[in-house]
Amino acid sequence: MLLSSSVDEGFVHLINSAPPSLEPILRLKQFLVLDSGGQPELLEMMPVFLRGASKFVYVLKLHESLDKRATIRYFKDGKLVWEYPAYLTNEGTLRLCVRTMRSLNNKNPDIPPTKMMFLATHRDLVAEKQLPGVLDTLHKRLREILLPQFREQLIYCDTKQDDFVFTLNAAKPEKEDRECAESIRECLSKEGQGGREVKVPLRWYALYQKLLEVANERGKKVLPRELCQKVAESMEMDGESCGEALNFFDGLNMLFYFPDILPQLVFMEPQMLLDKVSELVEETYHMRQGKKGQAVPGEKLRFRDHGEVTEKFLGEFESHYEPPLFTPKELVTLLKGLLVFAEMSEDVYFMPCLLQVVAWEVVEEHRVSGRKALALHFPDSSPLMGTFCSTVAYLLSPENSHPCPWRVAQKKEGAPKCLHRNVIKFTVSDYAGAVSLIDHFTHFELHLCTHPKKAAQLWKLAHDAVFAGLKKAGKTIGYTNNTPVPAIVCPAHPRPAKPHPATVDKDRVWTCSIDSEKFGDVDEDSIPWLTLCTSTSAESATSSLSSSSSAVPPTPQPPLSVSTAPASSTTATTTTNIPVSECFIVSSTTASVPSLSLSSPPVSTTTTNTPVSQSVSTSSTTASVSTAPHPVSSSPVIECSSTSSTTATAAIPLSSTASTTPGDVVCRPTLPELLRLEIPEGIATSYTTFGIFLLNDETGDKVNIIEDEHRGNPKRISRSILGEWLRGKGLPVTWETLVKALRDTKLFALADKVQAAKL
Repeated sequence: MLLSSSVDEGFVHLINSAPPSLEPILRLKQFLVLDSGGQPELLEMMPVFLRGASKFVYVLKLHESLDKRATIRYFKDGKLVWEYPAYLTNEGTLRLCVRTMRSLNNKNPDIPPTKMMFLATHRDLVAEKQLPGVLDTLHKRLREILLPQFREQLIYCDTKQDDFVFTLNAAKPEKEDRECAESIRECLSKEGQGGREVKVPLRWYALYQKLLEVANERGKKVLPRELCQKVAESMEMDGESCGEALNFFDGLNMLFYFPDILPQLVFMEPQMLLDKVSELVEETYHMRQGKKGQAVPGEKLRFRDHGEVTEKFLGEFESHYEPPLFTPKELVTLLKGLLVFAEMSEDVYFMPCLLQVVAWEVVEEHRVSGRKALALHFPDSSPLMGTFCSTVAYLLSPENSHPCPWRVAQKKEGAPKCLHRNVIKFTVSDYAGAVSLIDHFTHFELHLCTHPKKAAQLWKLAHDAVFAGLKKAGKTIGYTNNTPVPAIVCPAHPRPAKPHPATVDKDRVWTCSIDSEKFGDVDEDSIPWLTLCTSTSAESATSSLSSSSSAVPPTPQPPLSVSTAPASSTTATTTTNIPVSECFIVSSTTASVPSLSLSSPPVSTTTTNTPVSQSVSTSSTTASVSTAPHPVSSSPVIECSSTSSTTATAAIPLSSTASTTPGDVVCRPTLPELLRLEIPEGIATSYTTFGIFLLNDETGDKVNIIEDEHRGNPKRISRSILGEWLRGKGLPVTWETLVKALRDTKLFALADKVQAAKL
């Protein structure tokens, strides 16, 4: 036993005698294998613990269709304990695993994309021709699902890259099965089949081996950080170097070290933590498979149905604890810090991922009309694993710094109104009504039900809290980019079709996220809450909803302005500093956690002659638009109002070449008027000539960019050209200019129509 910090002469001499070189003197291959059994709950939590993965192996049964719901079986000591049907089909489970794989890839973009291997059992059924054509059918379906997106990530059975499903019999292997198993081992260990080569400082590797030796001697899987420090001192390493080494091996999944949550412990065997969490998952299934009518104590009932636990309840699961170092108290501290637990009240903790997924029909009951729903669209992919549950844990935790506490909505008898893995109904203190957060696994939805007078404040509060939770979840799990953008529920596919989001551009045009050919104008009833969720303050948003008593009808709210990069993003940098003479490489990693910055200019009701300043800055990761305050319109405008007994208001778009005098009221084109006159449809066949003239685009570059953005869709291109013009990106914004452009494009009938209506 190592109880003092005396120098280990053998290790130190070996390290000091090694030549100072950046070339490795020893190559090792290490595999960490995790069997999730296809359990969605474990897949949901895997990214919380694991730092990445090099390969995913999907095990299928040849005789089970991808459309079939698999049967999940639990064995104990080789005997079947219980079984239950999975709530997902085999294809659904595959897609869930692919999401997990993509999520782990997101955590470290420096690691090569994860490779995936497909292994199908029960080869004898195919060999004996009991199921003719089943293998070809499986290949065809998998190709439809995975290709071409994952072509480079598949591990193929042959050099022709035709087949990627390995088949064997695991229960009674024959010669052919053993050959297949050997082929699989070669593929998994072959260079270039995923994974990466990591150069480890010799002194650090010696420390890791020594820590393993100490853990084995003590028969422990958890070591106190203080003991690790003494081991490091015996190898002439100070506290800072020891901490850097522990963080380094944590990043490789070789041990678990959480300095910000449990700094006093080092988990030398990562699997033990995963087994501990898996134990809770298995218990929920075991309880749900109990005999009908069997009485369940209150505490266990809340655990089974509501995912609630206490320290006392956790203490009943004795395995994997190592008192006095690692007890239920330390487990609670760790899982709270990782946003796996939410503290509901004193010694009551909530674990969202333990909840059951309910069918779409149940989710539909808790949705309100589409125009009152805020959709959260993830442009790059579906929401990454763990995001929803971690966000829920944040909303319910004391760490939620927003003014009003969030609670799970309760019935009169105290039971939750709606508490499921994919839909949860909350109440927010000081506000009547409820907020429902829904995980569709392709996007999130936020639904609000409250008194109209409170809607403005609650929309803003709910939006800000959810986005703060998403940012915290991404930072905690370690995702590099998982920020959604506000959207609406796509009107192109009304109920009862399963919903999906539609993005909203600066011209207040929605575009279906799954079919870009489907688009249209955003319903004006949706504009107020979209503005609320993108305004700089709840007060300005509230005032935009409240129309004063005026003879003039209220104009629509300003367009949605979204920036995917904040004004100042949070960047966490960890740099490893080691003398070059003692290491193979100096490791430096930077993780940037972007957040969503939402802004919309406040509504101005005063006369102004200040020119609108627009600046656009773009790079590979940021895009920002700065616009001076302007009244509600589809483009930068000045609102002029008279002080006479009869109030008159006109929205005037600004042009780069036109100016106005205070007090002037000029009638100029706006997007709603252009749409009413059907201008986009009229110019769709001649948008190139029209756009070159209207945008003063001698080279045609502006029109080409717009054309590329909208993939050659004439109507979208036409609307975008008009939008650019209204924003002052071309000739003066007047009806005369428009008529001249139409005549020069030989659209005489449309020009006459505009002249008759406006001039």
